[in-house]
Amino acid sequence: MTLNCIRAVTAAILFMPLDACVGISSDEIRSAPKETVISERHLDEVLVCFQKQEALEMRNTVTTFPQANRVEIAVTALQAGRIRHYYLITLMPFKGRTQIALQDARLTNAVSRSEMLNIIQRCAGT
Repeated sequence: MTLNCIRAVTAAILFMPLDACVGISSDEIRSAPKETVISERHLDEVLVCFQKQEALEMRNTVTTFPQANRVEIAVTALQAGRIRHYYLITLMPFKGRTQIALQDARLTNAVSRSEMLNIIQRCAGT
């Protein structure tokens, strides 16, 4: 094998995982379509449930409170020095209940889409 061939193979092996799981920017995730679920549970109870989910414990999740009575949970990864988003979950009060909105990058990630939907259903109590 020539040196150039070895370099090409090495580069392909090293960057293949990044290609398969590159997330999207915060602007892109915020403009993604939303799926919503209404929970009878209080917002605090739903938030605690999300924080206890094993599938999310080992992931890079960031919880922020951008406005009063609104919580955002971002499932992200650091890639090439930039934060990339896979899921954005927004919790907010809705007529005495809690609205859970999911926006996702529709990309491969350590937490599959079906697994994330199961977490939402579990935390919503539905």
